[in-house]
Amino acid sequence: MTLLRRTVAAVVTLCAVVVAGELGTRPGLAGSPAAPDAQRVTTTTLRVIPSFPSIPFPSTTRPPATHPPRTTTTTSTTVVVRRTTTTTAPTTTTTTTTPPVRETTTTVPPAEGEEPVCAYRNDLVIATQDLTARMGALGLAVPTGADVPNLDPTALRLMGRGHVYPYRITSGADPLAVAQALVSSGVIAAPVMVVLPAGHWTYAGGNPPVDLPDPAPVVPGAPAKPVAIAEIDTGYSSAAGDPAWLSARVKAATALDGDKASAAMRGHGKFVASIITQERPNSTVTVGGITPVPAAKFTGDSGRPFPAGLSDVSDELQVWLTMRRVLGTGQHFTALNMSVGAYACPLSYAGLALQAALIDWYSTTNGRPISSAAGNHVAGEAGPFPAFVPAQLARTGGPGSTPAFEPVLCAAPVTCKPGRLYDVQSVDENGAQSAFSNAGHFSAPGEHLVGVRLDTGTATIWSGSSFAAAVVTAAIADGAVLGDGSVTVLHHVTTK
Repeated sequence: MTLLRRTVAAVVTLCAVVVAGELGTRPGLAGSPAAPDAQRVTTTTLRVIPSFPSIPFPSTTRPPATHPPRTTTTTSTTVVVRRTTTTTAPTTTTTTTTPPVRETTTTVPPAEGEEPVCAYRNDLVIATQDLTARMGALGLAVPTGADVPNLDPTALRLMGRGHVYPYRITSGADPLAVAQALVSSGVIAAPVMVVLPAGHWTYAGGNPPVDLPDPAPVVPGAPAKPVAIAEIDTGYSSAAGDPAWLSARVKAATALDGDKASAAMRGHGKFVASIITQERPNSTVTVGGITPVPAAKFTGDSGRPFPAGLSDVSDELQVWLTMRRVLGTGQHFTALNMSVGAYACPLSYAGLALQAALIDWYSTTNGRPISSAAGNHVAGEAGPFPAFVPAQLARTGGPGSTPAFEPVLCAAPVTCKPGRLYDVQSVDENGAQSAFSNAGHFSAPGEHLVGVRLDTGTATIWSGSSFAAAVVTAAIADGAVLGDGSVTVLHHVTTK
């Protein structure tokens, strides 16, 4: 199979924060041990920057037998498109306080059987300001490890340095409504979105893996001075049946990063790692596994129920915590693969914890690139779909332009560093966008790839933008820069 690769340079710039300062601890954290951190300045003043575009969710109708109709309206008209001008991230910032923003997103009351437009934690909200002095009046409280797995006082303090303040909602109010009210009062806020392997909930069960009795693919030789690649996914659990080439190249970041996915998604992280290491044999992959969060902890917008039967879900706070563990290994990573993400809620600002995780990555690695899956949907399903983040946080001015992304968490005064964020779509053997894939500016084969997911070490065939992103990760791990619109070819991975 031959695909074209274009070499027009394209850079996605993410403002990463340089070392400075220390933020005071939040109430209840006095005496918590100081942790080394060189990620962000400690200021509570956010600069004025363009907000995350509101995304319209027009009514769509799907076959009622398999996908009940969804009806949603919004007064917003902004969509994420390829712009005709180039934007780049500034290298300096101002100290102007963000003015109040009036949210205009509205939704209609849900009808029986409707699926949500977006899904999020039913008990949490994130703000970019410390609201501890007003928590009582706002019906908020500081969360604990009982609310957020793996959360501890040190993690809370580090989040605060980066202007990420999660709160537990004690009033029983809907988190999306709480976030809208905070934004209207001038506080950037958003609900904590559900995170899942790159597929919409209507896509759950679509393109399931096909496990074969055949032996796993073979990767000859052993790595010599390999490049170190990071991966955030469902995790990685080694097994006696793993092929030797995989065991020699892939490991979990910490004891917390084993694969905890159910049978349906078990081995998603391992399969991604097997694609990366097949394509780039002289590499090692360190896998961070997002900790699962019970489905009962989530709700849909406007009171719509969380999709029934959806498993293997987590939240964006777990992505931040996983990033912290991966970077805490101290390795000099050359690229990051993210084949998980969230469908953004219709707010001006969304994915605040995801943005913070990316800032940590770019700051710590001096701007090493990220390959992120564009997401999947049911083939033939009517769109448009909400933005799948972090992949679709990328902005571009079209082929040959320099895309840019400015996180709302980049606070003054900072120096911003460049970094590349590749939003990767899956294409078929002819280079055409896969019927199940969301659109991305960068492409790679993602259909019927052969890798390893089972502990028996046998071969599996799997399709999805998750695996197209893995192909791109292997391509960029040596510093290669891909052009907007480029198609990365397969070199070693086979298809069936």
